[in-house]
Amino acid sequence: MIRPSTRPSASMSSQPAGWASVFASDIPNPDDVVPVSVAGYELILVRLKDGAIKCYHNVCRHRGMKLVKEKGNVSALLTFSEPALLTRA
Repeated sequence: MIRPSTRPSASMSSQPAGWASVFASDIPNPDDVVPVSVAGYELILVRLKDGAIKCYHNVCRHRGMKLVKEKGNVSALLTFSEPALLTRA
């Protein structure tokens, strides 16, 4: 499970096993992405153009490869839209 938060906690070591903490400030701009691994699942958190934060599987359905390897902004490459569509920009 991913716990959204706006502030870092004093002790990150108190996280239950299989949990990840990602802060809203980690993905401040539209099309910012953060890859996370939770309980064996590869996921990406994405800030959408409307400001919402969504979570998607970080795996290409065609080849099974990771879509995002590091935190960054993918606006020049990909566009995330609703409902969970990944398209070329």
